[in-house]
Amino acid sequence: MYGMDVEAESGDPYFSTYLEAVYVKQWELWSAGATLGITTHKGIYADKPAVVHTEFNVKRKFALKNVSIPVFAKTIYNPYADKLYLLGGVAFQLSHRWN
Repeated sequence: MYGMDVEAESGDPYFSTYLEAVYVKQWELWSAGATLGITTHKGIYADKPAVVHTEFNVKRKFALKNVSIPVFAKTIYNPYADKLYLLGGVAFQLSHRWN
């Protein structure tokens, strides 16, 4: 984004601001969360103050010997742009001690 945060006609910087609030609830193997992101004024994210990011996610940890396998799913919606994203993934985490 560096260098992209300028007004096209005048070249003046927008000083875009993005604020995000996140809530996460964790259990032993599960977690769930919600995120709300806003911009406070006209800038790179929107032409006016707006909600630009909402997200709901869940994550489940699986274990296989010394390998942790977290699996997650997210629903992301940008109300300002009216765009919806569904995202899922898996990761592999090895637990090893280097002595």
